[in-house]
Amino acid sequence: MSRAILAFALLAGCYSPSVDRCLYRCDTGGKCPSNLTCNSESWCAESEVDSCSGAVPDASSACTWQTSNIDACVEGFDKITADWSIPSTLMATVDTTNMTANAPAGAVVGTMNQGGLANAPALVIAVHDFRLDGTLTVSGKIPLIIVASGTVTIGGTLRVTPAGDIDVQCSGQKGGIPTGSNDGGGGGGGGSMGLPGGPGGLGGLNTTSMGTAASRGSTGMVLTPNELMLTPLRGGCRGGNGGNPNGGMTGRGGSGGGAVQISAQTTIIVMGGTIAANGAGGLAPAASASGQNGGGGGGSGGAILLESPMVTVSNARICANGGGGASSTGDNGGVSDCGTTPAPGGQTNTAFDGGANGSTAEIPSMPAEDGASATGSAKAHGGGGGGGGVGRFRILGDATITSSIVSPTP
Repeated sequence: MSRAILAFALLAGCYSPSVDRCLYRCDTGGKCPSNLTCNSESWCAESEVDSCSGAVPDASSACTWQTSNIDACVEGFDKITADWSIPSTLMATVDTTNMTANAPAGAVVGTMNQGGLANAPALVIAVHDFRLDGTLTVSGKIPLIIVASGTVTIGGTLRVTPAGDIDVQCSGQKGGIPTGSNDGGGGGGGGSMGLPGGPGGLGGLNTTSMGTAASRGSTGMVLTPNELMLTPLRGGCRGGNGGNPNGGMTGRGGSGGGAVQISAQTTIIVMGGTIAANGAGGLAPAASASGQNGGGGGGSGGAILLESPMVTVSNARICANGGGGASSTGDNGGVSDCGTTPAPGGQTNTAFDGGANGSTAEIPSMPAEDGASATGSAKAHGGGGGGGGVGRFRILGDATITSSIVSPTP
């Protein structure tokens, strides 16, 4: 029985109590068959001090590769020999929800629970060397983990499209609904992750209103320190919807950015390439709402985790930025281009009095902006959506970063 298959059997409690010592490596969390104990060499032995170095031919060269969220050694990923190369002329895709990928024969492609957590699945693609010179677009609602037992070289574009509608705690809140029939709704708050998004704008009051302005949608809560370590890996948080006094024609909040982990046993080199996990822009209300409904907040940036003994980033762009908030008058929020300017908020349509727009965070020194509040008129307009906060970028290993645009700082 292979070690990869045996690891799943262990989690299911299918081991026989009479398994011999030094046949299998310990599973995630140091688990072994019931009659054995994980020793200091990470082998299942009779006790912690029972050495397997002389018991099996390969024990002295046991896999010591440590990876976040999954155990590459237990799964046997250190033995894979298939390389995955995407040339400059190719545009490849991965759909994490439907488990479809342009991975080569011999690669391992499958869904695994991160850290054994049933509520934290990820699509794992395990290869030997991974080289990206073309474009790889990742879609789907669960994270992608690329595991390479050799090296990873990225000179093309790895784009993880927005997919996160994950957590109400970090999602922007919906804008308020006004008390007066001709008043405007509040703008949706921006989603948060590594940094907070911006709140939406206040709804406007019509010129004869005796009511109270619709509240601005509040921003989501920033993730906890443990969640920010990206263990488990997760995508960003969506923006809040705009308040909708006209019923269902609300501006919807943008989705949070997706999540990707790249783990290499030898080295990761990002040379002139791009890795992007940006949040989506908020959507403006339907045109028939006439600007009275609030704009949607921008989604937060997603998550990028690079881990290897050596990580080199040169003349590259790595970003997990928030999306722009939408105006109340027909203009959607924008998406970051991984440059030095923030994703744009939807622009106010000057044909409407008081239509507003939000903006977004691009780098930590440029926080997400609040959606603009609407001014009054005979039929007041809604507030603009707030901008999404930046996501999370983490590096594990000795890292060198030169002449690159990186947002947020790892």
